[in-house]
Amino acid sequence: MKIINLKPLVLLACAMIILFRVPGLIFTPRFYAEEGTLYFSTAYYFSNSFDWYKGLTQIQVGYFSIWPNLANTIAANIVKLDQAPIIVTIFSFIIQILPITIFLWGDSEFWDTNIQKIICILIYLFVPISTELWLNTITNQFIFGLITFLILHSKANQLPSFKWLFRILLLIGGLTGIVSCLLLPFYILMAFVEKKKERIIQTSIIGLTTFIQLIIVFLNISQRGGISSSLFQNLLLAPFTQSTGLLIFNYASTTKIYELYKFLMVENKPLLYLMIIVVAILHFLFLYIVYKKLPVKHIYKITLSGSYLVVLYFSLIGSLNYEYIRPGYGHRYFYTPNIILAISIFLNIDFRNGLTNMFNSNRNKIFIILTALPLVWGSIKFLNARSIDNAFCPKWKDELKKWEKNNNYQINTCPSDFGKIILRKK
Repeated sequence: MKIINLKPLVLLACAMIILFRVPGLIFTPRFYAEEGTLYFSTAYYFSNSFDWYKGLTQIQVGYFSIWPNLANTIAANIVKLDQAPIIVTIFSFIIQILPITIFLWGDSEFWDTNIQKIICILIYLFVPISTELWLNTITNQFIFGLITFLILHSKANQLPSFKWLFRILLLIGGLTGIVSCLLLPFYILMAFVEKKKERIIQTSIIGLTTFIQLIIVFLNISQRGGISSSLFQNLLLAPFTQSTGLLIFNYASTTKIYELYKFLMVENKPLLYLMIIVVAILHFLFLYIVYKKLPVKHIYKITLSGSYLVVLYFSLIGSLNYEYIRPGYGHRYFYTPNIILAISIFLNIDFRNGLTNMFNSNRNKIFIILTALPLVWGSIKFLNARSIDNAFCPKWKDELKKWEKNNNYQINTCPSDFGKIILRKK
């Protein structure tokens, strides 16, 4: 009897989970934050004119982001205004479903068996404890960063169709922000070790996009804010309250650390710095436990731990402020490294003796628990979707009717207190 391939059904189920976590984002789509106030407003200004391409080439907040540019240019030029938000929602959904596709059909030493594929998908769906990335294009660069990480740890000898898919994703990802570009050193290392043509091609693509982004960032440095004055304590404390501590001890426990930080900030600075150092030591001690005896090749220990640390710290520099120490605030910056860390924790579980013998090892028992904890915390956060529901946001079509009566009207966006969408033609 022929066994039905369940992968398409798993993909469909995951797609339904993504879409119906917050049905309001599908039935009453919206522009999210800068998606409307910057990207769509600019694309609309140049739409249906000889300068329409300027929506595609616009540069916002100091770096190039081709994916939201493309989505919003199509939304501004192709469909009616009342349908524009659904276009960017579809674009963001496509990117959000791609990591699941890579887990299911991609070839990797890390997600080779069915159980490994399923656990990695569950980690991807539930572990991030992040709400800012749900079905909007302006935060897709962080999902592209994860995709770039997954391609790095996929075997180079993929099917021809997957090779081209990976190349295209690396190109778009590298041109959609800096997160993918941060992994260039590890692509260079992998190309040097493997000496495979496809890995060299992938490295060349990431290298080219990184070069382009560096030039753009340099030429648009004035759009970027300054480095936070509290950078030192942020870089030491935030990785615990927003990453390792958050994954293992949950939101409530790491919130206590944040509250203690605020108290000591005013009452006792020496004790504050002592606490920060202790928390930083706990963070790196946990990473040592995770990566020291990871049952993978030495090169993968470097790429796994290196990817986590580089993406975590470099994406934070220049982005942090005082509030980013607070659990759940600015969590887009922790999205990619948190999934990388959760996958690394999971990879410590030894499946070589079969599923029935997994619990014979004390080390396995520990890492099974450490894998389960963030899945539990993430599932609780996942079910509480009020923070990303647009129920309290102004409805796009209602706001559009007001604008149609008065073209000087500035459209309210989501979140409702974020800013205004100005729709003007060139």
